[in-house]
Amino acid sequence: MRPSTDMQRGFPYRRRLFAARHRRRSLWVRLARPFFGALLLVGSPAALTAWVMTSPEFTVREIAVTGSDRVPESWVRETLTGIAGSSVFEIESGEIERRLLAHPWLARVGVRKRLPDRLEVELVERRPAALFRRDGDLLLVDLDGEIFTRFEPEAETASLLLLSGVDEPELLTRAMRAARRLEAIEPVWGASLSEVEVLNENDLRLHTSALPFPLVVRAEHLEEAIENLRDHLPRMREHLDAVGAIDLRFQRYIVVQPVKEG
Repeated sequence: MRPSTDMQRGFPYRRRLFAARHRRRSLWVRLARPFFGALLLVGSPAALTAWVMTSPEFTVREIAVTGSDRVPESWVRETLTGIAGSSVFEIESGEIERRLLAHPWLARVGVRKRLPDRLEVELVERRPAALFRRDGDLLLVDLDGEIFTRFEPEAETASLLLLSGVDEPELLTRAMRAARRLEAIEPVWGASLSEVEVLNENDLRLHTSALPFPLVVRAEHLEEAIENLRDHLPRMREHLDAVGAIDLRFQRYIVVQPVKEG
């Protein structure tokens, strides 16, 4: 008897299993997940920014002003009207500085934002160093030789250096620089300096109460001129009463101008 085909294969007859068909997902379904992921990624920072810009937690409630002496604090607050109540993130420091620097006494302004609701304004005022006469008015000059406002006698108590003989404001810087250099070279003479007279764009006449005569110098050779005078001054002591001025503009010698009679 011949064995059946199934028996010859070594296992009993089995029915073929049903294979389920794989259904492809729709294109919209496949794109939905990355789309909503990107929307969440982009939308969250935008929402956070909108909340920060409009949240009352970051509204300016306090403006602290430091360095106010000549500049009234009330003027600062009036100038910054509208800042209080704004978002600390919307405030532009440069705009605040521009507004405040309109005051003649202010040299620099620093602005700092302190979260969540504080604005700090630091004022750096000009330091008056000299007087300059122009068109009948006395004007204040700072350490850098810049004219910044009119001289008010009732407001000024410190003694100020007088700048004279000059009509061009550009030369004021040279005169102030010479005054500061003199104080560094010879502190006693510099501290007693009362007037810097501008003779021309190169030459100056320095009046100091530490000496009984003025010094005529060339601005660019001030150090050499002062050192030369210091070396020769001891031998000139007995003749100082007859000296009207000393000209130090020459490198190898000193010119003594006698007192003018009458």
